[in-house]
Amino acid sequence: MQLLGGGGLGGSLGGGLGGQLGGTLGGGRLGDLRDRTIERTREPITSTTRTAKSARGSADVEKSVDRRSGRVAADGSADGGIAGTVDNGTSALGRSVGGAGSGNASGGASGSTSADLIGTDDLRSTVQG
Repeated sequence: MQLLGGGGLGGSLGGGLGGQLGGTLGGGRLGDLRDRTIERTREPITSTTRTAKSARGSADVEKSVDRRSGRVAADGSADGGIAGTVDNGTSALGRSVGGAGSGNASGGASGSTSADLIGTDDLRSTVQG
């Protein structure tokens, strides 16, 4: 068991690593930092966010019924929209950072329908036959 004893590979690794770490931590690079002072500056971080939003919408419906002929019709439409903005500003460590965004959307739809049903004129002609 010569490798794990005082000589051979075990002895070389232990001595090499121990010497390097001891020199680095003791009086080497990290040893110099013990006598220095690190100053920290404390400054508040401020942030401001502003938002604005708006929405609108409308709907229209028209209908007509003719009881005599049995004709029924309806028309309708709707539209709407929304808009918004966001503005943000942040200040920290003497620096300012800002950002802004906006967006909007709108849409509309319309439709109509009609039908011929049995009116009073149709009933009268069927009865009179």
